[in-house]
Amino acid sequence: MNKYVERYVYDVTRRINENQRQDVKKELLTNIYDMLPDNPSDLEVEKVLKDLGKPREIAARYNNSTNNYLISPSYYDDYIRILKIAAVSLGLFVMVVNVLSIFFVSKNYGVIELITNVLSKGISGLIEGAITAALIVTIIFVIIERTTAKEKNKDWKITDLPNIPKTNEKPINKINVIVSFVFNTLFTVLFIYLIINHSKHFGWYELVEGSKSQLKLVEPLFLDNIKYFIIGFIFFAAYELGLTLYQLTINNKNLAYIIANGIKELLTVVFVTLILTTKAIINPNIFATISDKTGETLTNINKIYELATTGIIIIGIIIFLSYFAYLVYQIIKYGKNNGKNWESYYN
Repeated sequence: MNKYVERYVYDVTRRINENQRQDVKKELLTNIYDMLPDNPSDLEVEKVLKDLGKPREIAARYNNSTNNYLISPSYYDDYIRILKIAAVSLGLFVMVVNVLSIFFVSKNYGVIELITNVLSKGISGLIEGAITAALIVTIIFVIIERTTAKEKNKDWKITDLPNIPKTNEKPINKINVIVSFVFNTLFTVLFIYLIINHSKHFGWYELVEGSKSQLKLVEPLFLDNIKYFIIGFIFFAAYELGLTLYQLTINNKNLAYIIANGIKELLTVVFVTLILTTKAIINPNIFATISDKTGETLTNINKIYELATTGIIIIGIIIFLSYFAYLVYQIIKYGKNNGKNWESYYN
């Protein structure tokens, strides 16, 4: 079977209802090969496919698009794809702006109050942005629909036809992708806030004199140079955004996604290990305070810290190697299974 015929039929059938795909596929293949000579060249195939029309328009006929749709079936697939990207992008942008606005208004939030405000502002911003994006994208597609309705088929190349996904590729749950990104973004913002205000939240606490529950911070745990790690959090937030948008443009987990996600996991292990083992960010006075308050010698406390640091590094290396081995396994498995027959795609 000619590869361009396969891709043409796939591009048509992916736009119609699942219960019609097998029948439409058989009908299209019969019609196309009836119009082609034996052993056709790519130019002959291209001529026949162009004579048939654009895949989106063929699909529209099977979808009975003669009705007065706001967004007709011929554009619906593209509309949904772009709508997802726009809604997530603008929604997340508004969400981040709303969350950041909390920190500029006041810095006296308690932890519970802070989390509540971050969640409420974040969710409301996400919804507002998504609704705005949906309105804008819908208006744009309505304009495109109305202005191009009378145009004839313009020149198009068979090389522009989409590739057929491999049957071994796992489908991507778009809802899970969006939910995961929302929570990752919220927690990233929360961690950045805590790092900026580390001297108020991390350290050795004691009860306020005369109080049974009120605590005060006696000695901070970190030095101000911990703020350099904010650069890392921003990098991972940007990486996660790019990966999320890419997942919304594809239907299945392909090799590019497997590698990009694997790199993210590996870098995350390295980053977390660095945060937990970088001695330069630890306030040296914290050890003296712990020694004074607990009666433990400063030497023993330093030894415990060194042992803990070494243990974290070893655990980090083990996790890194495990993730790396799993990434290699996924790549090899993908390579072995990427030759399945396209006909099983709809079975």
